[in-house]
Amino acid sequence: MLKNSYTKEWKSWGLPFKYKCVPAFSPYLLTTVFVGDFLLNYFHITNDEEILKVVLSIADYLFENYYVEEAKSYFVYSLHSCLSYNIYNATSLALGFLSNLKEYLSFRNLEKLEKVYNTLLSSQIKYNIWGYSDDNNLIDLLHSVYTIEGLLEYSKNLKDDNLDVIYKAYKFTKKFFITKNGFCIRTLPRISKLELKELLSYIKRIIKYKVKLFTSNDEARLWGYAAALRLGVKMGNFDLAFNILNFVKNNLFVDEGYFKYKSSDSRIFIRHEAHIFEAISLLFYRAKGGEMSEVN
Repeated sequence: MLKNSYTKEWKSWGLPFKYKCVPAFSPYLLTTVFVGDFLLNYFHITNDEEILKVVLSIADYLFENYYVEEAKSYFVYSLHSCLSYNIYNATSLALGFLSNLKEYLSFRNLEKLEKVYNTLLSSQIKYNIWGYSDDNNLIDLLHSVYTIEGLLEYSKNLKDDNLDVIYKAYKFTKKFFITKNGFCIRTLPRISKLELKELLSYIKRIIKYKVKLFTSNDEARLWGYAAALRLGVKMGNFDLAFNILNFVKNNLFVDEGYFKYKSSDSRIFIRHEAHIFEAISLLFYRAKGGEMSEVN
C-alpha cells in the first residue's frame, strides 16, 4: 500500500483510472482518507511508530494542500479544477479521520477542523440532512451516511455539544432510506424541490413496492448497504445493523462466496466487497464486546 502512494514526501492515494479532468493515480481526498484511517487503525494494533509517521504525513498533506479557509471552510475533493470543491461526505470523513489525531495536531490545525465542522453543520438542507455538495442537493444513502459518520467521529473526539443535530440526521436516514427488513434505498428526490408531504408519499410508495425495486436503480448498491450497516453499529443500533446484514446475506450473497452489486445485478466489484466485509467485521467485533448506546 505504501508503495502505491501518489507522492513520496506527502503520502496520498488516488484511483488507477482517469475521471473527468483527474488523471489516473492522481490523489483524491476520499481515497487518501480511507487509507489514512486504515493505517491509523493498524498503528493502534501494532504500535509501529513508522506507520504513525505515515499517518501524520497524510494529515500534513491534507492540511497543506486540501484545506480551504473561507467564510465556509472545507477540504477540496481533488486538486484538479473539475473536482476542486466541497463535497460534503468527503470533507466530513476527512474531519473525522483528522480528529482522531487530535493529540498530534497543532492548535491552529484544531481551529481549522472546528471551522470545517461548523461549515458542515450550517450546510444542512431541510429535515436535518445534507445534499451531495454546495451545487448538488441530491440526497444519497451512501454520501449521507458518510457525512453523518465523519461528524459523529469529530463530536466524539472534540466536541459533543451538537450531537442532537447528528442524531436527527441519523434518524432521518434510518427512516427514509432503510426498511424494517433491511432493504436500502439509494437516493431520494432533490429535497429542495419537494414539500414534506410529497417526500413522505414518495417513501411510502418505495416501501410498499420495494420488491419491484430489485429491477430498478432505486435500490442501494452493495457499498451503500455496507455504509448503512456500519453507521447502525456506530450508533449502537444493533437491530438495524443485523436487519441489513440478514437482507444482504439472503439477497446479495451468492454460493460462489461473494456479494452481488445489487439484488438484480450479479457483478462483483472489489471495493464494494471490501466495504461490506469491513462493515460486517465491525458489527461482530462491537457486538461481541457488547458496546451499545441508547440511540435506536
